[in-house]
Amino acid sequence: MKCCHRVLSVAGLWLIAAQSVLAAPIYDNGVVVGVDPIAFGVADFDASNQVVDDFSLAPGQTTIRSFHWTGIYRTSDTPTGPEAFWIRVFDQEPSGEARPRFDPIFEQVIGTPIVVPRTDTGVTLSGSRIFAFSVDVGSPVGLTLAANTPYWLSITADTSADTDDNWAWINKGGGNSRQRSADSSFWFSNGQTFDFVLDDAFLTPEPSSGLLALLGLAGWLVLPVRLRRRNS
Repeated sequence: MKCCHRVLSVAGLWLIAAQSVLAAPIYDNGVVVGVDPIAFGVADFDASNQVVDDFSLAPGQTTIRSFHWTGIYRTSDTPTGPEAFWIRVFDQEPSGEARPRFDPIFEQVIGTPIVVPRTDTGVTLSGSRIFAFSVDVGSPVGLTLAANTPYWLSITADTSADTDDNWAWINKGGGNSRQRSADSSFWFSNGQTFDFVLDDAFLTPEPSSGLLALLGLAGWLVLPVRLRRRNS
């Protein structure tokens, strides 16, 4: 009976360890697909257009481990995939004007052979399905930024392999977003709010917590056997 209690106890510890990697979003840009009146902004190197939107993190919630966003494929809604995505974070111009610098402080290119998960949300916009995308960032430690500091997020696809679609990022009106045609171009205002959520949990929990719990379980079960052998 004691052995069973020990197994259950360690199993409980494993569940606690596994649940510890699941967390609420640390930033939500406030676009609700299926509820808000939404539009889209092309964000595709193949269309020579990049967009960027601002965010700021609260103290104690400054490590980003996964990005979540939505988008569509215009105009044929026939994504060939997997396309690559450039996820970039910019800091703000020191002049005090609300716009990002030219060069990012963080960049992660995700695509072939690592496929960005694409999930049909069941909602359409202008005849195109809205897809949800999610990806880990900066694994295994994440991306840590300063609290209460303005940053800018850019998510740009490259659909050059798709002859009849460009990727567009879902947005709603009224915001601080900016856009440009190339990396060397000036960011100018287009006043939208783009759909993204930042989370401090990885999509796939890191194996360390579960592994440590399993090792603890093994030690917990083996110890009584060793003690019985010593006492025999």
